[in-house]
Amino acid sequence: MEREIIFRGKRIDNGEWVEGNLLVMGDDYWIVPNYKNASTRSTIEIIAQTIVRVEKETVGQYTGLKDSTGKRIFEGDIVHYKNSIEQAKGIIEWGGCQFYFKWIDITEPNGALYFFQCEKELEIIGNRFDKPELLEVQ
Repeated sequence: MEREIIFRGKRIDNGEWVEGNLLVMGDDYWIVPNYKNASTRSTIEIIAQTIVRVEKETVGQYTGLKDSTGKRIFEGDIVHYKNSIEQAKGIIEWGGCQFYFKWIDITEPNGALYFFQCEKELEIIGNRFDKPELLEVQ
C-alpha cells in the first residue's frame, strides 16, 4: 500500500487552509496543491499558477489516517476519543519518528501505537491554530 504524503498550512494572503506538497525555500514555506486534471500546460506552469505561501508554524503533515467521519487527520489536529468505556481529548503531534496522540484532559502515557489502533474512535474537533481554547484543561 502506497503512503499518501500530504501537508497542509494556512495561506498567508487569506488565512484559509490549503493541502498539497510542501516546498521550503529558505524561511518561506509554500504548498503546491495536488493537480490531477489533464492539461496541456507544463508542470512548471501549473506549479507557478497554483503555489501559495503558507504560515510556517501552521504546516502539518497528514498522518495517513482518517477520523470516524472520514476526515484526514493532520499533525496539530485536536481530536475527541470515545469508546464504550472512556472518552478523552488529545492533540496529534510528531515526535521521534512517528505521530502520536497526546492527551489533553487526562493523565495517561502518550503512545503512537494507541493512536494508530483507535482511529475509528477519533473525531476531529478542531486544531491548535483555529481553536486553541480546546487545548485548555477543563
